[in-house]
Amino acid sequence: MLNVKPKARVALGLAIFYLAAALPALAFPEGAEPKLTGGQGFDDCSSCHFAGPDKRETSGIELHGLAEQMVPGAWYQLTLEVTDPEQQVGGFQLAFRDLATGESVGEFDMGDGQLILPHDNVNFLGHSKPQRAEQVDGDKVTRWQFVWRAGDAESLELSVAAVAADGDDSSLGDNVYTYSRVWGAD
Repeated sequence: MLNVKPKARVALGLAIFYLAAALPALAFPEGAEPKLTGGQGFDDCSSCHFAGPDKRETSGIELHGLAEQMVPGAWYQLTLEVTDPEQQVGGFQLAFRDLATGESVGEFDMGDGQLILPHDNVNFLGHSKPQRAEQVDGDKVTRWQFVWRAGDAESLELSVAAVAADGDDSSLGDNVYTYSRVWGAD
């Protein structure tokens, strides 16, 4: 049996813990795998990111430019904002899906630093590189812009998950925010 001193055991244990915590960040250097929006039973980003600092009343996620009624074929200029007091960088993933079929509805015109992740008839829009946070009114904000063309669906769900990260390339110390909205469901 290996004879290891108690201090060495603690150091080895901590090294293994931090390596395990960093693996998700290293595994997805260009954004996460698809299906992490939190919508329709999917996991969200908190399956890998956790243990962030305390949130404030102003912390959260907002998506600007959504209409009360989506018009099939209409283009919508959308801005996703994540507000968190300590974030240094952020990332996101979202999808518009037909509630009846679970398939994608509409199409994306991506902005800079974004990519489309197709999976099982769903196109997930996400970041291709983390976005730097800006200081806004005492908080830090990450922001992405994209255009979405509405498709034809009787009932539609938008689901978004976003990470406000501390920028240390590990999954520890990050906050996750989610947002969901449904149109046409009774």
